[in-house]
Amino acid sequence: MDTKSTEQWLATLKHSISHFLSLLYKNNFYHYSLSGDIYSPDVKWGLGNAVFAAKIYYMLNEVPPEKKQILVNVIKSFQDDKGYIYDPLVQRHSKLRRYVNSFRTVNFANFFNEQTRRTETRQSFAALCCLKSKPDIPFLHIPYTESDIEKYINKLD
Repeated sequence: MDTKSTEQWLATLKHSISHFLSLLYKNNFYHYSLSGDIYSPDVKWGLGNAVFAAKIYYMLNEVPPEKKQILVNVIKSFQDDKGYIYDPLVQRHSKLRRYVNSFRTVNFANFFNEQTRRTETRQSFAALCCLKSKPDIPFLHIPYTESDIEKYINKLD
């Protein structure tokens, strides 16, 4: 591919990605796929979808002004009173796998879903930052002492 055709392809790619995201968006909700979702927007789910959309829009430098606050509101709606932002549907559906995996590997670091909640929270905070917003509740579950930081790092996969 020559330079000119590469530049043309990149220019159309940005538009194509934005168009694809707009097709996934219906009724203040970003769907998981064009072919349909297992769950309806009436079920409390879709945090990952909103985070993914926000970060892609940010990478394209094209956050639609009319969708920015909707994305912020969707992401913040998943925040609990301890500051975590996570999708309870993901937590429920991963329960059996987490338990089996913990006993199989004798590694109980994520037995109560702590690592997954932290991961979803971190990704959600990054998306909110991309949208020039902040979570409503500060996240205070950050290790501060040397021993706590060491324990946290050693628990990482």
